[in-house]
Amino acid sequence: MFSVVMVAWNAGKYIRASIESILAQTYRDFELIIVENGSDDDTRPIAQEYAAKDSRVRLILHAENRKIAGGRNAGLNAAQRDWIVIQDADDVALPERLQWYADAIRDYPDVIAWGGWAQNMSADGQLFHRLEMGPATREAFTRLRARSEPVFFKDPAFTYRRNLGQQVGGYSTVFLRVPDLDLMDRMSDLGIMLTIPKVMTHYRVHPGATTQGHQERNNLEIRYIFYRRSEQNAARPLPSFDDFLAWYHGQPWWILAKWRLVDLSRERRYRLPIHLAQKAYPHVAADVLIAVLANPAWFLSRVSRVLGHW
Repeated sequence: MFSVVMVAWNAGKYIRASIESILAQTYRDFELIIVENGSDDDTRPIAQEYAAKDSRVRLILHAENRKIAGGRNAGLNAAQRDWIVIQDADDVALPERLQWYADAIRDYPDVIAWGGWAQNMSADGQLFHRLEMGPATREAFTRLRARSEPVFFKDPAFTYRRNLGQQVGGYSTVFLRVPDLDLMDRMSDLGIMLTIPKVMTHYRVHPGATTQGHQERNNLEIRYIFYRRSEQNAARPLPSFDDFLAWYHGQPWWILAKWRLVDLSRERRYRLPIHLAQKAYPHVAADVLIAVLANPAWFLSRVSRVLGHW
């Protein structure tokens, strides 16, 4: 049923735990495709070790780093099962993750993709706050679409129909930082996508993680997805990334300043779990303060959500 795709680059320190978490799944109908993306540490021999002793593990070897999109596409094109499951090489999946997907797919066959929650985890395995992304109900999905907002999930807790991922062209190599979010947005035109409100994976945050760093490019790619979605829903021609950059840099300075503050808030929220893991509490305090001051609306929405749970 599931092809679990794991793209690995210089993940020797963590990949054993990631592989073991998939092989220990309570749901057994899966294959694990490890795309070794030209590492220069011991990632490749570790992956080869598992492929040699477990027939469920398939290995794709790249001579050079083809980045996230290139690695994901290699796994997508090699997959033999109907559903693609994303697993990062430094994360740890909960044992029931595939079973929870299988149950949801059985009960709601019209849903084309499923997300889940993740929980931040430090380099040494300490757990921190929970990450909740994606609409959990059909109504929430419809509201996002009505507001011309992209539908995003936490990528290492995401599964989708292989044929539909291929139908939209797979992962775009234009996106160096967030090709998963781009794929999710394009797939949302094909059907309903929902999240399962359970922690599916422990998401390791550390300075060497692929998603850390290069925040300016990260922010631009996310803003491009939002811009493209608004243009598409307005029935205007889809802009290329270069079109977006020309539009973006042509905005008045005060608009750019406003967006920069929103991006700065997001950046500090990304850094927060790393500083928590490092027990760098002065940096934690600075992260929280800057995140709040740079984007008070985000802070108020979080407070409102917490109060709503009481």
